[in-house]
Amino acid sequence: MGQARILCVDDEPLNLDILDSFLGDKYRLTLVDSGYACLESVKLQKPDIILLDIHMPGMDGIEVCRTLKSDPATQDIIIIYLTALADSIQIEKGKMSGCNAYVTKPVNFDELELLIASYL
Repeated sequence: MGQARILCVDDEPLNLDILDSFLGDKYRLTLVDSGYACLESVKLQKPDIILLDIHMPGMDGIEVCRTLKSDPATQDIIIIYLTALADSIQIEKGKMSGCNAYVTKPVNFDELELLIASYL
């Protein structure tokens, strides 16, 4: 089996660059900058895992997650939120949207890699 496919979704280019530098040599990454681009990318090639920011303009991560989890063709994709939203209300809202895990920024990449490995 080849490298796992991970779709990284964040509207901040620096965050995508950081994900690419930490994970790019271990996984096949696709980097997109919006919720809409995430849904389009999933149509083209279904990833194993989506690393998804919540707070984005247009379609936020919560809406993206709900959309994917409500579709039988995509409901089994592992969704891990990577977000700066760390208060308990936001965490609960995120978990209720159907995500598999919720990781707050700044990201501990050792822990993130263990989490990814646990889902793969």
